[in-house]
Amino acid sequence: MFVEAFPRLAIRLRSTFPDANIQLADDAKSIVIGFPASPNWEVRVSGIACREHFLCIETSITLYYECLRRLPEEDFNRFIAAENLGLRGATILVEDSKGPRTLRLRATFIGQKGRSTDEAENIAIDVISLLRFARMLEDRILRSSVADEFSFELYYSTYLSKSIGRSRYINYARNIFRGSTERVFGQVARLFKEDHKYEVVFDRGLIANLRNPSIDFEINFRIPDQIPMIACSALLHTFEGKRRDSYALASRLNSKVKFGHFEVSADGSKIFFATWKHLTNDLRLYSLDQLLHSIHEAYWILRKELAATVASPEPVKDCSEDRTAALDAYEYRPAA
Repeated sequence: MFVEAFPRLAIRLRSTFPDANIQLADDAKSIVIGFPASPNWEVRVSGIACREHFLCIETSITLYYECLRRLPEEDFNRFIAAENLGLRGATILVEDSKGPRTLRLRATFIGQKGRSTDEAENIAIDVISLLRFARMLEDRILRSSVADEFSFELYYSTYLSKSIGRSRYINYARNIFRGSTERVFGQVARLFKEDHKYEVVFDRGLIANLRNPSIDFEINFRIPDQIPMIACSALLHTFEGKRRDSYALASRLNSKVKFGHFEVSADGSKIFFATWKHLTNDLRLYSLDQLLHSIHEAYWILRKELAATVASPEPVKDCSEDRTAALDAYEYRPAA
């Protein structure tokens, strides 16, 4: 699958970004992109096999700032959690394997063999959007630093207090999608209802909630105004009182998922999961299945983590069989 996918995608990307230096790497299992306007950053497109017939395609940029290295651990975890809260279209991860406090910006979606317009267009959106977001994130970090020391208090007062919890949609290639968001919203709602047996409760605009008596949470899905993206989120757990380690917990959890990310409420008492798919002119049904699959997978990952870390007077049930049964429903759609 790798051998076929990335050479095809590299050709498509060279036509999309004629001024960029685009090279195959890792025995044609990834693509490295350099842009003259951003010489210090390297965009990497890579993939791993996912659910037998599919490919998790990841676009990423690695960032490092010395000022973050000296930040107290709790403030560093709060900074990462605050940036991920409300973020759609990108995830900020901690990549300690590349050095202490190294950050990795990630965007992923599910594809196949690099043949579809959906794959080429989604990668183009992710590349443009991550570069723009990286510049904004760098600006916030540097403006919140004094004498090469990052100040969480300055960061909070300048940026966080004004926007915490507000949704931010990272999609800076909105001219790619030429269809109707209203039409797509209706088709997605019908898919979730007919194929996945959810009750769809419509709200205002292009917003709806998905309910199913067999699951413990409700899923919100929407297409934001003027932004060609389907965004889904679900509240997965509420702590009794504030957990001081909930920000670190979110970072650990995010290292275990491929799609979307966990996010923590501003007071640390709630854990959500968010996932998304950019709208393209060749949207595939399996990419919409993946939105729901990702949330259910995240729910079981969270339950396992909590069972391992939260002391309980009662034995914790082995949920492996329940997890398998719940996720089997998302394995049926055939590959194209």
